[in-house]
Order: sequence, then C-alpha cells, then structure tokens
Amino acid sequence: MTDEGFLLSPQNARDYLVEQGFMRAEEEISVRALGGGVSNIVLLESRGPQEQRWVIKQSLEKLRVKDDWRSERSRIYREAESIRTLRPVLGPAALPEVIHIDFKRFLYIMTAAPVGSQVWKDLLLARRGDSQVARNAGLLLARMINVSRDDASLSSQFWDRTVFDQLRIDPYYRTTASRHPELRREFAEGIRDGIANAVLVKMNQIGTLSETLEVIRLAQRAGYRTVVSARSGETEDHSMSDLAVGAGAGQLKVGAITRSERLAKYNRLLRIEEGLGNRAVYRGAEVFRGLKSTE
Repeated sequence: MTDEGFLLSPQNARDYLVEQGFMRAEEEISVRALGGGVSNIVLLESRGPQEQRWVIKQSLEKLRVKDDWRSERSRIYREAESIRTLRPVLGPAALPEVIHIDFKRFLYIMTAAPVGSQVWKDLLLARRGDSQVARNAGLLLARMINVSRDDASLSSQFWDRTVFDQLRIDPYYRTTASRHPELRREFAEGIRDGIANAVLVKMNQIGTLSETLEVIRLAQRAGYRTVVSARSGETEDHSMSDLAVGAGAGQLKVGAITRSERLAKYNRLLRIEEGLGNRAVYRGAEVFRGLKSTE
C-alpha cells in the first residue's frame, strides 16, 4: 500500500527520518530544498560533526507546470535501482550510494556530493568550461553504454519507455501537435521514431519569412533547439544573421571563414553586436540547456 498524500518538505523531513530509524529524536539536523526541476522534490539533509550529507528525493505525479502534465511516480524506483546497478560499474566516485528506497512514499535517500562540489551545468551556464570534466563525463558515458549493451539483464530491467514518453514525448510533441493540427502527421512520425532534438532552419526551403519564423517558434515551443542554416549557392546576403539573432535561435550554421559569402554573415553578427551594445547577450552553453537525447 502506498501513501499518496505524503509530500516531503524541509518541515517534515526530520520527523520522517526519525520515523524510519535513520536518526534519533534528539539529534539536530539542517534541511534545505535543492532544485528538483518540475518533476521531483529534492532535499539536502546534513548533520553531525562529520557533516553527514544525504539527499532525499521524491517524485511528483503532476509536474509543477501550468499544463496538466503527469507521470507515474514509480519512476523514482527505477532511478534508484539504476544508480545501484551502475555504481559498481562506474565506481563510487561517479555515483552516490543509495541508502534507502521507500516504496510506500515514492522516494529514496542517497549520499550527497562532498562539500565544495560544483554542478557542471551551473559552470557551463556561467560560461566556465573545463575540457577535462567533459572528457571524464564522456568516458563514464562510454563505459556505461558498453556494459549495458552486452548485459541482457539490464535490457530486460530497464526496457520500459513509459516514463520517457510521459516526461519527454507527451509534453513537447503531442501537446504541440494538438495545438497545431496541420502538423499532427509530422509530429506523429517524430514521436514514433524519436528522430530529433533540434531543427535546421533553411529559409529558402521553407518559403516565406513569416513561415520561417513560425517554424522557429513552433520548434522552440516543442523543446527543440533551432539552428538557422545557410545552403549551397549562397551569396553575400547576410539577412540570415539578422534572422538568427532576431528569432533567438541561438545558433547559426554557415561554415568556416574561407569564402566571402560566409565572412559576410559573420561580419553582420559583429555589426549587430556593436549596434546592441550592452543589450547584446551571448547565450553560450545555455543554448544546450535541457537538451533531450535522441538515443
């Protein structure tokens, strides 16, 4: 039997830990909320002279967004089990230890990162890149893929894509398709095949400027990244630079600075920046924030 009504908070976390036998009633602890996005409640608990730090994470059924988006709360158990399964493979330095899974209240407890640890996403958004961190992350990902690919038991354990559909397909593809019936067939194909997470926008393939802007807006609402792109046979016309900046596309695909028609577009970007002055915003790594994998 599950306790659907129990929702974790900094106010009741202490009582919960006492009830579960993880601390004594007279012990003092500190609890604060972490950023759990829209789908989870995440708390950091710390106590004692050795600064024991645990993270308590609980799934939500209704996501904290305006629309009525929902997902099975039992997804939290798979998350905890995946950490337990992969920790021996990737090592204790790469993954936390799962301390407890509460199958009644849709939550689990895990060890927290050491004091002083930094969130890689925050560093990227602050435009502070470290190639060694990226390399280490790539090596861990490769190790995880190689192990899981050769282990049939993992495929059977984690084959169900229901939650992926609820959290990634339904909010973006199906919602957008329902609001734009004329594109329903195209989105249905994309949902079925999981084909992309970005769209390459070639204005002369689409038709009019108005149609191009509508494609960009539609893609952005669907969670896609947008890349304004040149085509073969380009001239020194640089209007696509204005389009990329004005539409907030974030990315422009022109090619290396080897010919004048490409250089013209980069020069136009410099002039736009000069004209905007202090109002100019370089999005940097932010353009990749929340990017959905197509794997």
